[in-house]
Amino acid sequence: MVSKNYFKRNNNRDKELLLQRGIIASKFPEAKINVQSDRTIFELELQPSPVSPFYKVLICYPKYGSIDVWATVSNYENIKDKAIPHIYSKNDNKKRLRLCLYYGDEFKRGMSIAETLIPWAAEWLYFYELWLASGKWLGGGIHGKNNNP
Repeated sequence: MVSKNYFKRNNNRDKELLLQRGIIASKFPEAKINVQSDRTIFELELQPSPVSPFYKVLICYPKYGSIDVWATVSNYENIKDKAIPHIYSKNDNKKRLRLCLYYGDEFKRGMSIAETLIPWAAEWLYFYELWLASGKWLGGGIHGKNNNP
């Protein structure tokens, strides 16, 4: 038998995703929003500085579980064997990186993606470009096993 709390939790998650979709659509009208039964994928192009290229960023927001932010980088073949700072993983087939954008509870479900994860991803890309040029990660943060310092 399914409890009443199950339906309440599901309804809250649906409302949360609907709110996130509305905020992103209003702040980033060029974003593509792909709604699936178990998750929503937000796809947008970010340019971290006026002289930077545009990067395709995917935010995978599942109904349950952790939210992943991926960035596709054009020079992936040149960097795929390097220890890239502040990433969780690489996807060689799709030539993208799963970004490490925050530590601990700096981000919680329900916080506005448009005001947190998206600007944090743009900032990460900015420091990624500096890392490419200098070989040093200048973006701060905590360096650990998961961040590939």
